[in-house]
Amino acid sequence: MEIRGTLKTMSLPDLLRWLSESQQTGALVFQVGPVRKKLFFQNGALVAASSSDPREFLGQFLLRKGWISEAQLIKAVEEQIQAGRVLGRLLIEKGWLTEEQLKSALREKACDTVYSLFLSPDATFEFHAGETPPYEIVPLGLPIEAIIMEGIYRKDEWERIRQVLPALERTILQKSPNAVLPPELRSDPRAERVLRLINGRRSLREVALLLCETDFEVVRIAAQLCEKQVVTVASEVPTEPDMERPQIPLGMLVEACQAKVRSGHLEEALRVVEYIETHYTDLPPEVHVLQSLVYGKVIQQFRDQVPPTAVPVLRISLDDLIRYRLDPMQGFMITRINGFYDLKTLQNLVPVSEERFYILLKKLVDMGIVGFQSGK
Repeated sequence: MEIRGTLKTMSLPDLLRWLSESQQTGALVFQVGPVRKKLFFQNGALVAASSSDPREFLGQFLLRKGWISEAQLIKAVEEQIQAGRVLGRLLIEKGWLTEEQLKSALREKACDTVYSLFLSPDATFEFHAGETPPYEIVPLGLPIEAIIMEGIYRKDEWERIRQVLPALERTILQKSPNAVLPPELRSDPRAERVLRLINGRRSLREVALLLCETDFEVVRIAAQLCEKQVVTVASEVPTEPDMERPQIPLGMLVEACQAKVRSGHLEEALRVVEYIETHYTDLPPEVHVLQSLVYGKVIQQFRDQVPPTAVPVLRISLDDLIRYRLDPMQGFMITRINGFYDLKTLQNLVPVSEERFYILLKKLVDMGIVGFQSGK
């Protein structure tokens, strides 16, 4: 049986309960903007989940748990690409991960993917009957109703938290004098790491990226720290004046972008695409196709000039970076540019798609912040 719709027309709890009670087997596929997520069911039981969001990849999850190091992840991913092996099994064979840790990670990661969908009310979905995961299944061991209750709790908590910290990308926190963790957070190792990274300059999104943590967990901890007055809001970076409301019809922008592509003016086409992404939501499929076309051409042009063995280096000092308005992911990428990692290695560490990785890198190069030296 094939069904499709949006989470506005059929709620996620109702959808999950229907699959469970009718004992369906297949893949429930969600589209959340450019991100694609899949939940796999077997006789009504949720058995696996996957996501195209690199922040939800197994390697990033294991980094977040502190179960592997960046150096181990780099080596394992390189072998995975060369041999076509499963990452988890490679890590076990090398003695860097136990069987129980892998099962626990796959189970918890799958649950996080489901929970994230409760915070994505605009997602569309399709159910593909009979489709099974192309990798090892580790049953979650949780009844659907328990997953639903946790998802609903997170959704309610997220809405409450956003009353305290409404702007994830722009809110910057600073520690109060003599800041210490309140007793109720001392047993959570993530809370100590969040507090350590709050410095009056980083946004909450940057903190989440540096910790390889989910937005939900970082914002939840930050809200508790605010409520206990351990930290305070230092500033909220204002939105650009022209970002409040688009002044140009979407259809006109699409036509202009297509004309720029046909004439070979890719830089101008890229600026139009970025304007569309900034000012419009719920983009139709044809606009996503145009985005992919422009990004693909820009990236190919960039990669023709810079080989994957090139090593990115900073052209300016870290102190001078304060003069630039970098978004959280650009800031995160800069923290991984050390003069040793080549592009291929760096890409394995930055939790974004290949497309997004090269667009971010290109911007840093165009700004004069990043340059290249030849690889070994």
